[in-house]
Amino acid sequence: MGKIEDFWSGATGGPARYQGPRPWKHVKLGLGELHFEAWLGLWHRHCRAHLTVPEAEELIGVAESIGLKLRQIIGQHGPA
Repeated sequence: MGKIEDFWSGATGGPARYQGPRPWKHVKLGLGELHFEAWLGLWHRHCRAHLTVPEAEELIGVAESIGLKLRQIIGQHGPA
């Protein structure tokens, strides 16, 4: 959980504490569209439940951007 906290700290404008092989760690996990839909669905719900509308929409945008980049990387470099 600490690594995830460190990543999201930097991704959301806080201190850049994460030092790791992002996003390449995700390539070998076999993630597919259903995984992204589940993750982003949870992200949307929790942001909207716990944050103000402007904050939620900002963090949802960050997650959507990260999801798009990961999908592209996995599509180009993932298992065939």
